[in-house]
Amino acid sequence: MNDRFYTANRVRNRHLLAGVSCAALALVCGIPSEVMAGTYTASDPGQLNGAIAAANADADPNATIQLTGSFSVTTTSLTAPAKPITIDTQGFTLSGQAGAGASSGGGVNLVGGAGGMFTLVGNFKGGNADLGGGGQGLQIRLGASVTNNGFVEGGSSLGGSGGPGVILGGPGAPGTLINKGTIRGGTGALGGGQGLQVRTGANPVVNSGTIEGGAGAHAIQANTATVSLNLINSGTIRAGAGQANAIGLAPGATTGIINLELQAGSVIEGNVVANAAATTDTLRLGGTDDAIFDVSAIGPQYQNFDIYQKTGTSDWYLTGTGTATTNWDIQSGFLTVGNGGTSGSVIGDITLNGGTLGFFRSDTVTFDNVITGTGEVMQYGSGKTILNGNYTYSGLTSVVAGTLAINGSIATPVSVASAGTLGGIGTIFGDVTNTGTVAPGNSIGTLTINGNYIGSGGVLEIETALGGDASPTDRLVVTGDTSGSAGVRVINVGGTGAQTIEGIKIVDVGGASNGAFSLLGDYVINGEQAVIAGAYGYTLHKNGVSTPSDGDWYLRSALTSPAEPGEPENPGEPGVPGNPGGPEGPIYQPGVPIYEAYGQVLQSLNGVSTLQQRGGNRYWAGAGNGALAQGDGSGMVEAAPLPSEGGDIAIDSRGIWGRIEGAHGKFEPRTSTTLSDYDADTWEVETGIDGQFHESDAGKLIGGLTAHYGHASADIASFFGDGSIDTDGYGLGGTLTWYGQNGFYLDGQAQATWYDSDLTSTTLGSSLADGNDGFGYAFGLETGKRFNLNQNWTMTPQAQLAYSNVDIDDFTDPFGTDVSFGSGDSLKGRIGVSADYQNAWEDRAGKLTRTNLYGIANLYYEFLDGNETDVSGVNFATANDRTWGGIGAGGSYNWNNDSYSLYSEVSVNTSLSHFAESYSLNGTAGFRVKF
Repeated sequence: MNDRFYTANRVRNRHLLAGVSCAALALVCGIPSEVMAGTYTASDPGQLNGAIAAANADADPNATIQLTGSFSVTTTSLTAPAKPITIDTQGFTLSGQAGAGASSGGGVNLVGGAGGMFTLVGNFKGGNADLGGGGQGLQIRLGASVTNNGFVEGGSSLGGSGGPGVILGGPGAPGTLINKGTIRGGTGALGGGQGLQVRTGANPVVNSGTIEGGAGAHAIQANTATVSLNLINSGTIRAGAGQANAIGLAPGATTGIINLELQAGSVIEGNVVANAAATTDTLRLGGTDDAIFDVSAIGPQYQNFDIYQKTGTSDWYLTGTGTATTNWDIQSGFLTVGNGGTSGSVIGDITLNGGTLGFFRSDTVTFDNVITGTGEVMQYGSGKTILNGNYTYSGLTSVVAGTLAINGSIATPVSVASAGTLGGIGTIFGDVTNTGTVAPGNSIGTLTINGNYIGSGGVLEIETALGGDASPTDRLVVTGDTSGSAGVRVINVGGTGAQTIEGIKIVDVGGASNGAFSLLGDYVINGEQAVIAGAYGYTLHKNGVSTPSDGDWYLRSALTSPAEPGEPENPGEPGVPGNPGGPEGPIYQPGVPIYEAYGQVLQSLNGVSTLQQRGGNRYWAGAGNGALAQGDGSGMVEAAPLPSEGGDIAIDSRGIWGRIEGAHGKFEPRTSTTLSDYDADTWEVETGIDGQFHESDAGKLIGGLTAHYGHASADIASFFGDGSIDTDGYGLGGTLTWYGQNGFYLDGQAQATWYDSDLTSTTLGSSLADGNDGFGYAFGLETGKRFNLNQNWTMTPQAQLAYSNVDIDDFTDPFGTDVSFGSGDSLKGRIGVSADYQNAWEDRAGKLTRTNLYGIANLYYEFLDGNETDVSGVNFATANDRTWGGIGAGGSYNWNNDSYSLYSEVSVNTSLSHFAESYSLNGTAGFRVKF
């Protein structure tokens, strides 16, 4: 070379120049030389070294040398670079000198220069040998810094061993290797070469490409006992075929150690064997991208490491089940146990040095390891992590998702996010800020906050066996102050309810009780949220009954203040309850009024009718039993003599009939534990067939079979809750009636009914029971005697006694409340008198037509004490007023010689104790065909 001129070709801005200096070109073109990048070509070793020297001399900040053909270089090192220089083989190969005979092949040797580095693109290969060893693809020494973006391969040998892909180091300062391409050991008859042989290892090898050994060789290995390996891997490191170890020290290593940092993308195929005699071999998880590490590989694959570190901003997820003790030092980023599944563990202690220990499993795992230092512990898996130890680390504990149970103690503030849950029975020496859920206990237990509780719209979840004051319960103890707000979710664990006095304490506050806790209940009573247990409802209250300023929070099943008592026989009006249980009576859950009224609603369908309502009038005498007066003209009849005068009577003795009955009633019971009243609408369709069983001069005995279907719909109202009952019933019955010649009658009937009922709470907005089965039966006996006043009018005193019983299948409502009937009996008596008017005539067809019209007055009396319902062991009773009165009117119309009959009755009944407050309106209509 002469001055700044060189014999290699130089390309600038896609124009081929020859022998032109960079400075001259800059002078002519007016282009600043410092922003230019020179591109050179070379086709032999001399041109290559000349190009490097020219590039070094050029003022351009970097340069590229492109090969125009394949060639080999001697073992003499290439010229050292003084700037970043890229050697691009352009698809050709730059190789070391071949070894003839017993000589070994040579390699491409790169040395360092002040501020220079090589970037390699293309193919680089060690020299092949006949009987000697293959040459190294590259040797990097004397401080050379090399980035490989190409393919580097050791030379092959026909009779010896393959050469290393790269030799790093040698005499002088260690080199630096960044591999983004592929480095491979050569092949040989006696075995392959190492992918990377390290002779001096002070500088780390950074691999994001592939490094693999030849057959039987390590991918990376130190060559002497004192050489250490410093590796950062985000690529693939692969042991050669037949070799178990991918990374290892020299045999008999003394002071050599391995420092290995894994980053995202790291794949190591083969073992990594550190120095068993050393104490500082380090396995590090680092980088900026998140990755997964299987801890079960520590021991079997990653052998003899002493120090385990987490560095970088990445999150490394530990999966698998470890068997080796690994004490982790978390310096930055996240080291997370689990990856959202059910594996991942750490056997060893944790030291926080600014990093974060995370838990990210979907199952329940117990972590008893020691945690020290300063950093953060974070729970963010969907599962549950249990900390049983007494931990001294400082920083912050966060619950982002899932559950963190503190059964020992921690000494940091705790932040609970919206999807997280903090639980356990331990102590937190720090403040707790809750945006998610705090759930003291492990089922039942106490969680202590030796600090302040700050509610930020979160939830306090309490499990308790809801009952009396001494009920087993979770409890949150706060030795400091409470502030902010939180909802309280109560989970009943088998409690059947009871009336409280003081209440069940769920929050114990030692300092200023300024936090606002509000119950997340099943329903609202008297403006307060309430939860259900058995027959009772519980509301949340601040301060105790006997300690009205303690600042603690209690669940109580008692009314907050006594209501005004009602009248002696009416404990309270709807919505303004009386005092059902003392100065502060219990709160009953909304289903109880419906359960209490259930039996009475079934009774409204289960009763029996009167003889007149069931079949109309069948007894005809006097003017109602007239005979046609021959010759007197159409339509005129002659009245028969009265029975008392020896006259005959007519009794309709057989027929098929059907009737429909409807009623609307309002009932304000004289006794009701829940102070409820109800309205009921019922309708029933009944059909039957009658026939004569016996006839004598004294009268006729008529029997029949019946079938019926009915429906009841009731609306129940109570201070404790409103609701409805819808019942369908179907059944069969039988009747037997004696009609005496003298006007006396005796009627007996019996029936059985099967029920299907739906119970709904309007207050809760939900079903309480769907399709609950029941059964009822009833017997009735009625008697009376007609007294003739004249040919048309009779008066009939009458009496009836009816027994009715209903029962249901026991059931459990959606809140776990057990419901069954205690008693469902009724024995009701009726005395009454009817005034009847009868007449008969001949229609235009010459057929007998007759009618019976009547008015009736009745007095009713209930002999039994109403119905009782057992609700989770608590008895609830209700009974309507005993004495009722009623009036009604009806009639029968027979035509075509009694072949057909229409009959009906309407009536109104009312309680005589509370006139017009409890009443029923009734109506029935029927049709009979004689056969």
